Amino acid sequence: MDFLISRGREICPVEVRSGRSDLHASLDRFIEIYSGKLGQPHILHSGDVKTGGDIILLPVYTAICL
Repeated sequence: MDFLISRGREICPVEVRSGRSDLHASLDRFIEIYSGKLGQPHILHSGDVKTGGDIILLPVYTAICL
């Protein structure tokens, strides 16, 4: 886990990936442990925007928008 963003009473975990964005075991574990308190999880990576499932993948340059 690289960052946590507070949005009201929820926390949104953010993981930054320099390699393969489909491998995110630490984020999955964090979601499993804190599922009752989480907002939208994000992964910042070098690829394009991807949605589907519970995690949104965003290009690194969009980090300022979070």
